[in-house]
Amino acid sequence: MAIACSDGDNQSWVNRTTFEKYAKEQARVSPSVGSMWSAIRMNCIHYSIRPHHRFEGPWIANTSHPLLLIGNTADPVTPVTHAIDMARGFTGAVALTQDSSGHCSISTYSNCTIQYVRRYFDTGELPPVNTTCPADEMPFGPVAEEAVLVGVEVTEARERHATIAAALHGAGGGLLGSSVADGRATAGWFE
Repeated sequence: MAIACSDGDNQSWVNRTTFEKYAKEQARVSPSVGSMWSAIRMNCIHYSIRPHHRFEGPWIANTSHPLLLIGNTADPVTPVTHAIDMARGFTGAVALTQDSSGHCSISTYSNCTIQYVRRYFDTGELPPVNTTCPADEMPFGPVAEEAVLVGVEVTEARERHATIAAALHGAGGGLLGSSVADGRATAGWFE
């Protein structure tokens, strides 16, 4: 609760009517987990600890280079409409839609998305506006990737995943472990 309540707006003013309206909107926007977010907000109503420094906007900017935002069509936490709305606030930004479920674009493999992200980190090129990438794997499929991909296909899929990690690392992401640094060109979570 500490992160959700401290990062969010002060909720001490929320009354029953306001909360009910919020809960209904969450259920409309995200039928699968909207009630969970409502419960989190309810817990924050009496949370009195506030951060000393909290960024409160503006949530728009003219960045030195246009941003690439990505949203999944069935993300239970951050709806694709949020990526599209955010892109409108940043000069030249593009929201790439990935037609998949799960939270964040890496939750479901999409070679199309990986290619656009790689191109963005390598050259700064953005996908065309209104681009939608299909998913190359579906939820609730076989547990072992070998059941879907065999031999060379497994290696190629891992290498495609690793290109994203390498591009992030090369762009100064600093998020990756020793697997990129030692020349194996794979990120630990893709092995």
